[in-house]
Amino acid sequence: MKHILTAPFIGLLLSVMTCGSVWAQATAQISGSIQDQSGAVLPGAEVTATQTDTGISRMTITNETGYYVLPSLPLGPYRLEAGLPGFRTFVQRGIVLQVNSNPTINIVLQVGEVSEQVEVQANAALVETRSVSVGQVMETARIMELPLNGRNAQELLLLGGGAVQTAPAGGMSFPFNRLTISSAGALGTATEYTLDGIRHVDPYDGVPLPLPFPDALAEFKTEIGGQSAQQGRGSQVSAVTKSGTNAFHGDLFEFVRNDLFNARSYFATKSSTLKRHQFGGTAGGPVIKNKLFFFGGYQGTTLRQDPQDTRQFVPTAAMLAGDFTAFASPACNTGRQVPLRAPFVDNRIDPALFSPVALKIAARLPMTNDPCGEITFGRRNVEDQKQLVSKIDYQSSAKHSLFGRFMLSSADSPSPFEFTPDIPMNADNSSAARSYAFTAGSTYLVSSTTVNALRLAFSRNHLLTESPEYFSLQELGAKVYSGYVPNRSKLTVTSGFSLPGNGRRNLGIDFYQVADDVSMTRGTHQFGFGGRVANSRTNVALQTNMSPNFNFTGGITGLGLADFLTGKASDFNQGTSIDIFTRVNYVSLYGQDTWQVKPRLTVSYGLRWAPILPQVDVHRPVPYVLNWDVNRYRQGLRSTVFVNAPPGILLPGDAGFVQKNNGSNAAKPRANVWNPYWKDFAPRLGFAWDVEGNGRTSIRASYGLSYDDYPTVDRLGSQSAMPPYGSLTRVLTPAGGLDNPWLGIPGGNPFPFVIDKNMPFVPLGEYLIGNPDLTPTYTQTWNLSLQREVMTGTLLSVSYIGSQIIHLQAAQPLNMAIYVPGAGDASGNCFLNGQAVYFKVTPGSACSTVNNTQARRTLSFLNPAFANEIGRLATVVNGGTQNYNGMLVSVQYRPSRGINLNGNYTWSHCIGDYQARSNNGYGASVDHTYKIPTTARETVATAKLTSGTRLI
Repeated sequence: MKHILTAPFIGLLLSVMTCGSVWAQATAQISGSIQDQSGAVLPGAEVTATQTDTGISRMTITNETGYYVLPSLPLGPYRLEAGLPGFRTFVQRGIVLQVNSNPTINIVLQVGEVSEQVEVQANAALVETRSVSVGQVMETARIMELPLNGRNAQELLLLGGGAVQTAPAGGMSFPFNRLTISSAGALGTATEYTLDGIRHVDPYDGVPLPLPFPDALAEFKTEIGGQSAQQGRGSQVSAVTKSGTNAFHGDLFEFVRNDLFNARSYFATKSSTLKRHQFGGTAGGPVIKNKLFFFGGYQGTTLRQDPQDTRQFVPTAAMLAGDFTAFASPACNTGRQVPLRAPFVDNRIDPALFSPVALKIAARLPMTNDPCGEITFGRRNVEDQKQLVSKIDYQSSAKHSLFGRFMLSSADSPSPFEFTPDIPMNADNSSAARSYAFTAGSTYLVSSTTVNALRLAFSRNHLLTESPEYFSLQELGAKVYSGYVPNRSKLTVTSGFSLPGNGRRNLGIDFYQVADDVSMTRGTHQFGFGGRVANSRTNVALQTNMSPNFNFTGGITGLGLADFLTGKASDFNQGTSIDIFTRVNYVSLYGQDTWQVKPRLTVSYGLRWAPILPQVDVHRPVPYVLNWDVNRYRQGLRSTVFVNAPPGILLPGDAGFVQKNNGSNAAKPRANVWNPYWKDFAPRLGFAWDVEGNGRTSIRASYGLSYDDYPTVDRLGSQSAMPPYGSLTRVLTPAGGLDNPWLGIPGGNPFPFVIDKNMPFVPLGEYLIGNPDLTPTYTQTWNLSLQREVMTGTLLSVSYIGSQIIHLQAAQPLNMAIYVPGAGDASGNCFLNGQAVYFKVTPGSACSTVNNTQARRTLSFLNPAFANEIGRLATVVNGGTQNYNGMLVSVQYRPSRGINLNGNYTWSHCIGDYQARSNNGYGASVDHTYKIPTTARETVATAKLTSGTRLI
């Protein structure tokens, strides 16, 4: 349900900002040539573009070839004027500039007096005859009117063709309904997002920062090939925040969603109580007409839901008495009998065999009279999100314009346990997230042919999630250490119940940027050059692995709840805090030229340089990157820095450690996670041909190369959990079970860890050996497109788009388990390739089982004496490739007579020898809006009911 009120009014400016110095924003440009009626070029003609909403104008003069360019123009409706003494003044109205658009408007002046005018009412041509990129604009009307679940404008990217949603890289760090989208076969983190002309991406996970809500978003453009050297990635999304104008404007809105017409979930004991409200408004207008403008907006979202359909199974009174007859019956197991395994008989277990700790946990769980132990309960979902957007635009002079924009997004969600403290299974994390984004910019006309744009941006993201306290396994008597995360437990019972106990996660990411771009017109060349300098600072403390974690899969007794009550865990793991304190610098420079070789042919070429600079850890005395030497493992040689590290592992300070900047200086522990790569040169080349010379048909092609900088979480997600600092211990089928999982482990319980030279290294440690000198991943893209204005206002585009990704990175296992065929002989010997292996099994039993996985690992065969020291071992390699070929057919009908229509069809094929995270197959989308017209016969009542109504 939607209630909306739209009327001109003076709104309250939601946030007051000031901006000094020179700073610019996402823009468009107009270019073309001026001739007389005989076809002769006219140098010295004065060309002026005036934005009709604000009265702000820009002037230039045609050069000796009659060519003109008006770059870095704010978006919106324009009037274009051209004049020269001895000729009538040319005026074209109705031009609408969209983000990153580049219309060509060629003008013919007629002989006459300057005071005479030749006026044309027409928008710029739809066909691209200058730009070589393949892309589409999502304008205000579609952003505002198309249905969006949750009012997330990023979902509209999927309507543009060539784009699909993919899995997030390493797990998203923040909420705000952000999506990971792959365009034209690129990685999901390889799309560059800009907002108001500067990068708008979270460096931690490579996903865009929160975008403005639809009422505050002017428009955005997606480009999936053919970008200029100014743009750093293979695909680009350029978004622009709304601005104030000379007319006061604004709106109020409310969207309500509930489950009034939803059927009750089959397992729910009562209907859901879904209530979601999204409400807010915008206001904009002049502070000083033609000079200073403001815009502000607010959106609030509240979600309340209490679905009563969470099903779990807890021990019944019969189970606690040792009787699993009912639980093992077909009635409790989807129609099949699941009996207890030997040595248990008749589905009964002597209660004397139960774990004391398990019984104490069971006593704290909800009770049930159901013979299967089923309980159904609610898991209340409460979310509050807010977004504040404010912007100021200032035209300080005819040559200088400035703007500043601030955006705050917040999301808060308490744990369901706060509402149901008697149900520990509801102890999920609470969450509090904040995202701040500030941008300031200016556009300065150095001369009529040279424009400089400078931008500055700062963003800060913070996320805190924390599980509530209830009880710990240590306080119930288990011989584990719960001091890291007090009063919390973490365990999972297959076909039973689970206790979350995920601990605490604290993330903070700061991102600073400065960018400068210069556009210079010389003859038939439009040169562009500039660069960007940025710095990201990531501070992360993850305590999600610090709580003792047990899993009961039913692999011992046949039933998960029976495994739990007897304390027979299938595996146990615990780790220390994962702390990430990294700093990364970014530098990029580019130069490009758009050359109008002939009136109908434009060639674009450029070069971008964006070296990969080191990611530096400023916290630890040693880095995450370890070295590995298999020969040292064979010989049993250990580190001299950490003497209990497994053989073959080299750490900073050891003789032979490869990396120099390794953080071993305790006074200044700065460690390069990877080394710099200076050869990141990315060329771009393309052409645009106006086939008939009338702007109705064009053929365009381009080639480009771009480098992908991996997000922080991809680089460190696994390595940060490695010993000695992120030690994660995994014990399979612990002999002491739930009561004492460290029973029989050499050295016993290593927690809490004390980091020193003699600290113990956990058995079965997991290690990812990084390679600091890997060649970065890069993407080659190419396209060929045909555009034709098939009838007035209707554009047909057919594009072939191809891409290839080189040097995809992945983890290559070095310690895989080897399958040993057959069963043990009479002496329990097993054989591999005709040779007896070092371990034995029970005569007649299988030589390869889950329980002897560690014994069958590669390193265990190389040196059985250290078989239990290294579990999983892998190294990072970059030999992967991925290829994409696709065809995109688009039809666009320019908004007219209340109709706005866009349609896309994509056929694509993507294949790679590493994990492909991109497009495959077919896709089609059509979006349209139709504004119901008013008629002279309408009554006042019907006019009010239908005014502004659209069919979508």
